[in-house]
Amino acid sequence: MKKRGIILVLIMSFAFSQSFIENLASQAPIWTGSFGTVVIDGDIYNQISMRPEFNYRNWGMGFDLYLYIDSDGKLYDETWKFDTFKNTYRTILDKFRYIRYGYPGDELYFRVGSLSNVSIGNGILVSNYSNAMEYPAEKKIGIQFSKYFPSGIGIDYVQSDFRKTPGLIGLTVNYPISPKFNFGVSVVADINQTGALDDSDGDQVPDFIDDFPDDGDYSIDTDGDGLADELDFDADGDGFDWHIHTGYNSYEEALENWNSDLPLDPNDFIDNQKAKITFSDLKESVSGLGLSLTYHINQNFKFYSEAAKLVSKCNECILPDGSDWSPGYGLTPIGFKGHYGPFSFKMEYRQNSRHFIYNFWDRSYELNRAIINDVDYNNDGIPDIETKSQQLYKYGALQGLYIDLGGSFLNLVNLGLSYQDLTGEMWSDDNQRWELDQNNRSFITSIGLNTAKIPKLKYFNGFYQRANVRNPLDFDNPDENTVYGYNLGIDISESMVLVYKARYSYKFDGSNDKISGSFATGSIGQSDFTLEYWANSQTLSDWQTHFSITRGSNGFNTGTDGSGDFVWFDQAGSSSRKIEVTNAINTHRWHHWAFVRSATTVTGYLDGRAVATFTSPYDYSQTAFNIGCLDGSAEYFNGFMADVRVYVGVAKYTSDFIPASTNPDVQLDSPSGVSYSSELTKPTNGSVSFDGTGDYLSIPVNNSDFDWAADGSLTIEAFVNMDAINNQSYNSIINRWGGSGTYSFGLDIKNNGNLFFYRGNGSSISTHESSGITIGLNQWYHIAVVKDGTTGRFFINGQTCGTFSWNEAFTNSTNIPLHLGNLSDGNSYPIDGRISNARIVNGTAVYTSAFKPPTQGLTNITNTKLLCCNKNTVTGSTVTTGTITSNGNPQSVTDTPFDDPAGFVFGDSGTENIIKCGSYRGDPSTHSNPTEVNVGFEPQWVLIKSTSSSANWVLVDSMRKWTGDTSDGAQNVEWLEPNTSDNGSNGSMLTLTSTGFIARQSSYTAGNNTFVYMAIRRNDGYVGKPADAGTDVFTAVYDTSGVPMFKTPNHDVDFTFQKDWNIVKDWNVSARLMEGRRLETNTPNAEEWNSYQMGDYSRGWSSYTGGDGSRLSYSFKRHPGMDVVVYKGTGANLSVNHSLNGVPEFMWCKERDNAGTEWKVHHKDRGPSNILRLNNALAEETNQSQYQNTSPTATQFFVTSSLSTSNAHYLAVLFRSIGGISKVGSYIGTDADINLSFGFTPRLFIVKMADGVGSWHVFDTTRGITSNGAPRLELNTDSAQNTSAHYVEPYTNGIKIVESGAPLTDNGKTYIYYAHA
Repeated sequence: MKKRGIILVLIMSFAFSQSFIENLASQAPIWTGSFGTVVIDGDIYNQISMRPEFNYRNWGMGFDLYLYIDSDGKLYDETWKFDTFKNTYRTILDKFRYIRYGYPGDELYFRVGSLSNVSIGNGILVSNYSNAMEYPAEKKIGIQFSKYFPSGIGIDYVQSDFRKTPGLIGLTVNYPISPKFNFGVSVVADINQTGALDDSDGDQVPDFIDDFPDDGDYSIDTDGDGLADELDFDADGDGFDWHIHTGYNSYEEALENWNSDLPLDPNDFIDNQKAKITFSDLKESVSGLGLSLTYHINQNFKFYSEAAKLVSKCNECILPDGSDWSPGYGLTPIGFKGHYGPFSFKMEYRQNSRHFIYNFWDRSYELNRAIINDVDYNNDGIPDIETKSQQLYKYGALQGLYIDLGGSFLNLVNLGLSYQDLTGEMWSDDNQRWELDQNNRSFITSIGLNTAKIPKLKYFNGFYQRANVRNPLDFDNPDENTVYGYNLGIDISESMVLVYKARYSYKFDGSNDKISGSFATGSIGQSDFTLEYWANSQTLSDWQTHFSITRGSNGFNTGTDGSGDFVWFDQAGSSSRKIEVTNAINTHRWHHWAFVRSATTVTGYLDGRAVATFTSPYDYSQTAFNIGCLDGSAEYFNGFMADVRVYVGVAKYTSDFIPASTNPDVQLDSPSGVSYSSELTKPTNGSVSFDGTGDYLSIPVNNSDFDWAADGSLTIEAFVNMDAINNQSYNSIINRWGGSGTYSFGLDIKNNGNLFFYRGNGSSISTHESSGITIGLNQWYHIAVVKDGTTGRFFINGQTCGTFSWNEAFTNSTNIPLHLGNLSDGNSYPIDGRISNARIVNGTAVYTSAFKPPTQGLTNITNTKLLCCNKNTVTGSTVTTGTITSNGNPQSVTDTPFDDPAGFVFGDSGTENIIKCGSYRGDPSTHSNPTEVNVGFEPQWVLIKSTSSSANWVLVDSMRKWTGDTSDGAQNVEWLEPNTSDNGSNGSMLTLTSTGFIARQSSYTAGNNTFVYMAIRRNDGYVGKPADAGTDVFTAVYDTSGVPMFKTPNHDVDFTFQKDWNIVKDWNVSARLMEGRRLETNTPNAEEWNSYQMGDYSRGWSSYTGGDGSRLSYSFKRHPGMDVVVYKGTGANLSVNHSLNGVPEFMWCKERDNAGTEWKVHHKDRGPSNILRLNNALAEETNQSQYQNTSPTATQFFVTSSLSTSNAHYLAVLFRSIGGISKVGSYIGTDADINLSFGFTPRLFIVKMADGVGSWHVFDTTRGITSNGAPRLELNTDSAQNTSAHYVEPYTNGIKIVESGAPLTDNGKTYIYYAHA
């Protein structure tokens, strides 16, 4: 049998990034949450909880908000009741976790709610107490209050709970005798230790006694017939009536005064001990008085003395030998405490009388404050209760040392260690006497990590405590004084944290692991009992036993068979039987099992729901039991078990219940023991930081390591994050430089942000420079130069940014070392920044066209010669040509460009974030053409703040006119300043892009200032809710009066094309990203300003108020079938990102700046080299290269310089087919009617002859598509609608193209179309 920590809680936290939190200090709200399943009243509910924490200045507040939702989407509202004042009060109180003001040690501090690490005085009575050890299964609301007065007097008060009897009430007053001496008095109490017991119905009868634990009116059923004694005229069940309802206190008193002919039954005057017990009867208090005297040497060091006396109203203060006892006292004659730098220490000499333990109220106090024993020692029908004060009997007079050490090591590990070693006498239960030379030891340790230095680790802390035992390091046999566990938080994306919480459990490997024992005071017999536990099966092969009472005569066992059945098997004499619920158990999943016998009826519960009921009057006479196997030698269990409990004399559950655990159905796919190495393995990716003053790495190279043929292949790549690039002409990333007469090569970054590659052939040097995309500061970029045959290509973040001829061979004539971080001469062009995952692959062109940059660490693929700067050490590597040498002082850092590859992600491809937090650094040299902050998506909300200056917070969002880059350079962005009460400002602030934003205002590009930001993603094809119907993403709507003029009932608007349909007038095209500007589909004109043109309303668009129904708008919301992209040309071929999450099938693209630039249209059925023009009726143009003769991909489309004029601004509108929503297609004319089937009835239909002259015809159901025809508009003209021609008619799930001389059925001609539901 192995004891391990088992993962009990899986929490998905939504949190700000570390750097963001650090810079926001106490102002940042923190969100964590969890999800799972629970069973309530026999029904399974999905549980969703959020635990937000809000901090403002000295104030902090935390909540616990949760919902239970059934499979039909209905909310379980019993936990959200506001119908009465009492229910409202309970509902609000139940959602409250804590509120605080200040911090411990402040002049004024208080906290209400959950408490932890509470100590009083120097800890002789109260040390590291917590009221949250059972949270959230049991929630306590306590208070901690501290006030220090100018006179030096200090008052501390703590109360652990307001809702139930508090386990701790404490008051301390400290009084300064002199500037150096301080005197303190502490009073501590638990007024009723048994208040820790459950009382579900609040009738003051503990649940373990209460026969009706959910009914506050009744508590006792002596004869077990289901009728409470108060209502039962035959309480003892012997068949005779009339008993205590006579009103007499005894049979003799009743007999003396009885004047009825009805018989009296003396047995009905029962002496039921349970009927006499309430919390008042069980009340057992414990209190303590402490005195302390402290001498302060200075602010860092002090001496002190402390004494304490425990007092208890003890119901069982009698030693087993019959002698009385009472709690004693403890003394710390001398103690020394101090701290120096990051280290603290505490040392005490301790001496105590009998029946005293130090730190009585410790971390585990609430767990062993009052314990229900498994058996009835007094044979009165009631299981015995043992309070913590009753456990004091075994501790004798002791003396010895206590040491406490703590500190931060290397600013990485925070470690605490406490050890007590007392020697003296201890009571021996076996020998019934005090025995000398015994030990009372305690061991307490805690560990925490500074996760700022560990990639992706949000936080980690663990603790182990075992107090007042002979051997606290006996890890194989924990007892009630043992508490240990850990919390582990892992950054799984930019916005989420996965949290693991662990606690003690048993692990069985299915071979010979077991726990064997026997009940100390006899068998279960025929008593009521409850057996419950948690089990997680790793396999379901054959029989596997969880728990068994030895079946020599009468016994039972529980477990599973090979079919995953929920099984009870019992034996009575020679008879045996099997009770089962088939196919009930899943592997790798926690299930709560419970079997409850009440009278002779046994009910089996699985996950809190009754699944089997049967009769079992048997006398289970055996005392031996086994956990994890049958009868000690067979049917071994392969899996995990936790919280195994047997209650004798108690039928704990009488109806369906929610298992008391925080375990939310943890799935364990391939556990290894319980370390979960397969689940918690972190990528080893790191990076190496160079300071720009001489740091570099040197690697020896063999002669042939980097040889290549004239038509060979080579890839040099790395991730870089630069702190500066303009201090020198070049910044050397990877190179081998031996001079102009050698075979050399190198990849650098120039001071203009371009990539620079050189190569030497032994006699001359060739140099090449990228263009179009530049490297900025303080963000990660993937860079690569690739030799593909005789062609060389530059890539930045997966986009091609230059090609060149690379047609000569390379021979390594000398052993020139490879350098990372500066030139191989050891002195020139050092970099100021970080390199991660530097890789050279000789023999493979890894990238030959645009690609999505890697989202996790690079790997050792075929032909890899070097892969370094990817470990947690400076010289660590995966592949290297020789020993890496560190020169200067480069540092290994945890800053990497990667998300956790095992984390939760969004989108079909699994790499999409919805929230990004980060930072950027201003650079005045780029203010006229600032660098984009690339967040990987188009945001709709951005918050930024300088951490280096006093500039205001700035909040920009798309609901208040946030625009993309504009043709005229004018910006009219509106923003708020959250730290002021202003209504907001407008002007040039942030430019929106399809992959991030660009800071424009000088205050937010100031040189070398650091700015933090948080960005929230806009709905798109990856993270938006999929449309259920066409009306969710498209509306054809007439204008109306009021704002907005064009109202869309079901969606917001990202793109529109609009026209006055009954007069001659140009079309208007606008998008949210063009805020206030419009293009025309029927002209090649440049965009122009119109203040009414767009506005982000929750539904609809246009701020014009004079709508009269004469205009028609086709309004779209971005979704997987439609996307809008704005981009800026580079003067070269360009790969443009989009967010369709699918391949575009129909694209419109136009320059916005200059007149005369026409709309270029791509259609999937005409190929990437055939182009149509939206603004005219001409036939398609063939052999065109505007789209690089390359079909678009699911992430990018490709344009040449004709659609990428340097610094020009472009609009692209992308459409694709989505089942039931939209259809892009084509057909061939036949000079006859043609029925097109889309799978839906179109509300919009656009059609054009592709290989001949013909207009772009537009039909819609708003204006009407009927059997008598449909009014027609033309995208390429300004004409009013035409109602005379009969072109289309309705058709089931499609549309009919009518021949009758119309220009849409010409024989042999190809027509392209777009239809929307």
